[in-house]
Amino acid sequence: MRIVFMGTPEFAVPTLNRIAGSVDHAVVAVYTRPDRPAGRALRLRPSPVKEAALRLGLRIEQPERLRGPAAEDMVLDLTSHGAEAIVVVAYGLIIPQRIFDAPPYGTVNLHPSLLPRHRGAAPIERAILAGDARTGVTTMRIDAGIDTGAILEQQDVPILPHETSGELRTRLAELGAELVMSTLAALGAGHLVARPQTSGEETYAEKVGKADCALDFSGSAEQVARIVRALSPEPGACCLLVRGAGAGTAPAASARPLRVKLLRATAGAPVPPAGAALPGTIVRADSKGSDLVVACGDGRTVVVTALQPEGKRPQDGGSFVRGYRVGRGDQFVSLASEASHA
Repeated sequence: MRIVFMGTPEFAVPTLNRIAGSVDHAVVAVYTRPDRPAGRALRLRPSPVKEAALRLGLRIEQPERLRGPAAEDMVLDLTSHGAEAIVVVAYGLIIPQRIFDAPPYGTVNLHPSLLPRHRGAAPIERAILAGDARTGVTTMRIDAGIDTGAILEQQDVPILPHETSGELRTRLAELGAELVMSTLAALGAGHLVARPQTSGEETYAEKVGKADCALDFSGSAEQVARIVRALSPEPGACCLLVRGAGAGTAPAASARPLRVKLLRATAGAPVPPAGAALPGTIVRADSKGSDLVVACGDGRTVVVTALQPEGKRPQDGGSFVRGYRVGRGDQFVSLASEASHA
C-alpha cells in the first residue's frame, strides 16, 4: 500500500519506522510541522519525525498550515504519487476533509487512549491523573470533531503502578505502531468495518497547563504521587522548598525558596505519630539514602525518589539532601506561595 505519513513528535516515530520498514507498504511522502526555534540559542530544530524521515531517505513536506492553496497542493500530491492511504500520528495541524477523504483507503489516525475516553490533547497524562487502571491505543477515522471519528481497532494495556507518563508514552508508541500495521493489513484485505464511538462515555483530556503543574501536598498521598507520575518528565510537577517552614520556624533571610520539579514519587506509610507535620513537610531526609519522605494532607506520606532543582540535572533524593543540606522540617510548598516567600 502506498502511504502518506503525517506526524510530528517522538510518539509518531515508531509507527513511521514500522511502515517504512515493511515490504507491504511504501511511504511516498512524510508531512510534519515546520522546524521550530529551540534551546537558548533559538536555533531551528527539526521535529523527531523529520529526523527519522531524513534517516530513512523519505520525501519530506513541511507546510505551515493546510488551508487554501496548501490543501489543494496536498490533494494533488496524493494523486500524483498514487497514495492509497494516509496515516496520521499526532501531526498537530487541522486536516481538511478533502484531504483525509482523498485516498482510496481513506485516513487512519492513531490516538493514545481507549476512545471515547480521553479525547483531546493530553490523554496519557489525564489517564494517570484520573487513576485509570488501564489505557491503550485506538486507530480511527478522522472527522470534523476532536477525536470523534469512527473506531477501526483498539488495544488495551494496564497502567503500571509506578509508571510515569513518559514511560507510558514510550510503551503506547510501540503498541500503536503495531496496531496501525494491523489496521492497514485489515483495510487492505477488506476485513475492517469502522464502528461509531459509544455515546455517553466521552471524556476530554485537556492540555496540561501551569495550574496542573503547581504541586500541592494538601491532597492525599495517592493523589500527589499520581500528579508527579502524570507530569514526569515534562512539564513536571513543581513546588518550592522552604527551609524550616514545616517546623514552625521562619527560614533564614538568606535561604531563598528553591524551585524544584518532582519526577518520581510513590505513596508511602502514614506520618509517624511523633512526627505530625503540615502537608509538604519533610519528615525524613537521609543523606545516605536515595529518597525523601514528605507528609501529605491525608496523614500519609509520599516517598520522593527523583527530583530536579531549577537549572540543574535530575537527581535522586539522597543527592538532593546532600547538595542542598535538606533536613527534617523543611517544607515543599505550592508555587502560589512564591510571592510571599520572595
